[in-house]
Amino acid sequence: MTAKIDSVTMYPDKNYLSYDDSDSMIDYFHAYSDGVKGTIEAMRSDGAKVVAFRPVNHRDETGKYAKRVARIAKASGRTATLVQQPYGPTWTLSLPD
Repeated sequence: MTAKIDSVTMYPDKNYLSYDDSDSMIDYFHAYSDGVKGTIEAMRSDGAKVVAFRPVNHRDETGKYAKRVARIAKASGRTATLVQQPYGPTWTLSLPD
């Protein structure tokens, strides 16, 4: 089974994409940093069915991260749902059934 992106940490200018460790040929977690366009492309090709997006500081006072999530969700054909966690906002981006 090929590893899939299962979570994304959003930094002010980049996104840190983390892959699950389901690839039996690679026995370590792998991840990389990319901009919005690269994240959209990666989500289209490597995104798991549900991917969690979180701001690095666990806050989104200006709505900057919410706008980024909406843009990525729309461009990658996913639905974004905000889940308020005790430590801050988390969005789940899900593929349609």
